[in-house]
Amino acid sequence: MVFIIILFLVSVTSSLTGQTGRFDDQFAGQGTFLLDQNGNSERIITLTNQSDGSILAGGYSEDSLGRHYLMFRLDESGNIDLAFGNMGFLKDTFRIDQTSVNDLIIDGQERIIAGIDRYNDQNGFMQITRLWPDGTTDTTFGQLGNAMLPDSAKNWHVQDLELDAEKRIYVTGFVNQKGFILRLDAQGNIDTTFADLGVFLLTEIGSSFIYFQNIELDEDGTVVGAGIYYGDSAVFNIFALRLSESGELDTTFANQGYFLYDQGVHSLECNALRVYDHTILMGGSVYTTINNPLLIRLGANGEPDKQFGDEGVAIYSTKNNDVVYSFEIQSDQKIIAGGDQALFRILPDGTLDSIFGVNGFIETDRMYIVATLMDDRDRLVTGGSLFVPDHALDMIINRYLINQTSTVLSENGLVLDAVIYPNPVNDQSFLKIISQSPEKVELRLYSMTGVECFEMSYFLQTGENRIPLTLAGSLPAGIYTLKIREKTQSRFLPVMKM
Repeated sequence: MVFIIILFLVSVTSSLTGQTGRFDDQFAGQGTFLLDQNGNSERIITLTNQSDGSILAGGYSEDSLGRHYLMFRLDESGNIDLAFGNMGFLKDTFRIDQTSVNDLIIDGQERIIAGIDRYNDQNGFMQITRLWPDGTTDTTFGQLGNAMLPDSAKNWHVQDLELDAEKRIYVTGFVNQKGFILRLDAQGNIDTTFADLGVFLLTEIGSSFIYFQNIELDEDGTVVGAGIYYGDSAVFNIFALRLSESGELDTTFANQGYFLYDQGVHSLECNALRVYDHTILMGGSVYTTINNPLLIRLGANGEPDKQFGDEGVAIYSTKNNDVVYSFEIQSDQKIIAGGDQALFRILPDGTLDSIFGVNGFIETDRMYIVATLMDDRDRLVTGGSLFVPDHALDMIINRYLINQTSTVLSENGLVLDAVIYPNPVNDQSFLKIISQSPEKVELRLYSMTGVECFEMSYFLQTGENRIPLTLAGSLPAGIYTLKIREKTQSRFLPVMKM
């Protein structure tokens, strides 16, 4: 098994001293875990926590034969847990199919339920697998660990999973261009008491291509599903619906059971869904000339919540293409969302939270945040892909302290918060340091093999210091470490040179 773990700092447009939203330097390498399995494109799609604080991640890794699912586990400190699976990893061994782990959930016995999507040149089919906490297959589930799915399981694709109090498993996705929700009993068999012999099939909206993307269960046992459908304007629109616990369409929800949202000729995405505090929140994007992040909040009746955004809809302008892939709800009802280019936090009324990052955003450089997770200590974990030269897309997991400020690092009370931007560095990169008092610091750059590449001293002034950071053209592209030393303590920042 070959894997590379790289320390890396994503680019942040401004120092976060005195503001919320910064890397947790107690996790992995200064808050970031980066994994390259095969030197090709790789992505984390889903994250979940186990009761001991460990992080379970699922997604895919590509090699010369295509895309193959991958699961791994990190301990709370961000290290690969070698006790899980095969030295920390579970991989697809059936190399003909293209596969990915699209969702992971944990049941009351700490067993792992994985929704795995498979497809080849002829067909697509889904696999619902249950594992013991250490990653071994639970052969008591379904047939040797895999759920017993409909006979016509070909071309069924899984997108999302949910678990109810009776350990019944809800599965959603699409089959032959139609959306479905099916329910399995706790033993992994189709629950024929749900909907039509275990399956609710959505065919009534749009002209074609109806895809359930997400499913959530409300406290009363009702089922909320959301996704996209191909509308009359030949673009994708957003829908949401609610089913009773028995799988019947709730026609009191929105308009005869359906909430439909379109922007005319502008195509929409719906990637995230959460039911909380008698509201329904959906996240995605709207495409005009670029993709813009989008949130929609509905009341319990399925009607837009007029106290949120513009009549229930909030669209956010960014400098680059961006989209909401995933979000979390904080205990204070603030929403923290991740996308292609940024993390951003939204107040309960739909406006950006100006004390988070810079005007509500922490902008990142070529990092694609697909999955988010809020742990029981209010730390935000994000997962997705990071573009790295010569590696295409590598798997990345970050952990943020979203409600804390910078740390006092030295005995004399100097507060040192340091950011390199942009990173990867270019001929106009800078090191920004916030100092509480005048202080001399030493800067040294090291290669991954420990070779010192340069050193310099700098006298900090109180407040913000902006230091040009120029790397010699003869220095090879790659990952380096910048050591910042003041008096008796040091800080280390990963640096990438392209």
